[in-house]
Amino acid sequence: MKIGIYGGSFNPPHLGHQNAAVEAAEKCALDKLLLIPAGIPPHKVMEQGSPANEHRLAMTRLMGGQAALQSGVEVEVLDLEMAREGKSYTVDTLRALRRQYPNDELLLFMGTDMFFSFESWRAPEEIAKLAKVVAFYRNADDTAAAFAAQAERLRARFGGSFEALALDRVIGAWQAARAKRCSSRRSAAISCASIYTEQILISSV
Repeated sequence: MKIGIYGGSFNPPHLGHQNAAVEAAEKCALDKLLLIPAGIPPHKVMEQGSPANEHRLAMTRLMGGQAALQSGVEVEVLDLEMAREGKSYTVDTLRALRRQYPNDELLLFMGTDMFFSFESWRAPEEIAKLAKVVAFYRNADDTAAAFAAQAERLRARFGGSFEALALDRVIGAWQAARAKRCSSRRSAAISCASIYTEQILISSV
């Protein structure tokens, strides 16, 4: 079975995340996609006033349901990083998943910033042994040449498999938003969070 792993702060999850999840699932011919919101992200500080973990988890589940409908791929949202004490290091998550899926192919998805800072992660050589790393082109400023060069550096240093994946839907949405001089991330985030807030209000009536 080919399993994709897509983690992050998801603060909040937005349509950019959803589009990336759907396109990655389709292009990589996944059998299953795991969405894993971080408990304490090691590479960034959660902004003051960020949604509580339970709300980020619920919104990620909402996004996962939509991604499953769009892609036709099974999507599961895991709270293992939120349930674990301390910072949410990817290597710890991959160790747990490898125990659960000892004979399956694991693909670790990440965005531009994480791909180009991969060498500073905890235990990058072990990560490269536990999963195939697939980096997303997240916007039109990303270049194939830069990604190819970074992938080659990482393969030479850590072994394993490092690849880049152009996400046409995400790039197209980013270009359209840029042409309109607006923030696609902000508008998408508001849309996703609004759906969740509306559900909370309806359930409380």
